[in-house]
Amino acid sequence: FTALALAVTVLSTVFGGMTVWGNLTFGYMMAVLLNALVPHIVVSVVKRTLMPGVITAATLNLPILSFLAVLALEQGYVSVRNALVFSIAVPILLLLMIPLLFKLGRVLVQ
Repeated sequence: FTALALAVTVLSTVFGGMTVWGNLTFGYMMAVLLNALVPHIVVSVVKRTLMPGVITAATLNLPILSFLAVLALEQGYVSVRNALVFSIAVPILLLLMIPLLFKLGRVLVQ
């Protein structure tokens, strides 16, 4: 996902906001925020132990991506409508890609 996120972010930078690339970047930021909350932070609180990645999620991902998301909305980088659509669609698509990537990994390893 990292290479894909980098490519989309570069395209977003080149073509600017209010493009599919800007919307995809926003959706990816929301997917990372969601991942910071569930499972990292929520599971750590419920189990009363530090889950791997929770410190990074809480100290870096959560505040920085929250700030960037608010900034993107305030500056019109994405519309509210597209922000909602891509905040739902991108995380779902990323989740659906996980089994496919595992299958690809098994094929490449053989």
